Amino acid sequence: MLAEWEPPTSNAASEVFYSISAGRSAEDKLIDEYEVSMTKDMRSNLKNYKHLAISGPCFEQSGVCSPILRALPDWFGIEEATRQYIEDTNTMPTWLAIDGDTTIGFLTVQMHFSQSAEIHVMGVLPAHHRSGAGRKLILAAEEYLCEQGVSFLQVKTLSARHPDPFYAKTRQFYLAMGFIPLQEIPELWGADNPCLQMVKAISLKKNSS
Repeated sequence: MLAEWEPPTSNAASEVFYSISAGRSAEDKLIDEYEVSMTKDMRSNLKNYKHLAISGPCFEQSGVCSPILRALPDWFGIEEATRQYIEDTNTMPTWLAIDGDTTIGFLTVQMHFSQSAEIHVMGVLPAHHRSGAGRKLILAAEEYLCEQGVSFLQVKTLSARHPDPFYAKTRQFYLAMGFIPLQEIPELWGADNPCLQMVKAISLKKNSS
């Protein structure tokens, strides 16, 4: 999954999710630093992205979403998986981030049960990172899901046991959006791609504030 903002550099960033000794204070500090970075960048980009709109949920979006994923090889480098993500945007509810006449990002949700859902895939074009698109996509999806009676939202991403720097940014993004690490599932994607499951309790009150 893609993060839209690049976080401040932190040598311990990729380990904060698993280090018991780091404690809650280390995680809080990382989130605080990241939110300061996000706020600064969003303010500086406000004029450039004043026309950013979110549309959805919609279906049959493979033609729109395919070029976005193809522009993100650092996150979506496994061809078989990328093709499946693209196909899934046709049948799963998808939100689009639109800047003027251009779709710059999207988020697709998979419904598991009546009260739980998952961010299945998400991407923002590289030139539009740090625009606030990812944050707006998640908040729009959360609002809709809450209206449908969903209480919990999850996302799966690459675990910190893998040294990939791009997914380190992704994990920090989801932390800043209120997701917390739940468990590692190393066998889900294979030993070379250990999976981290993150979860978030969502509510209409929070999204409408």
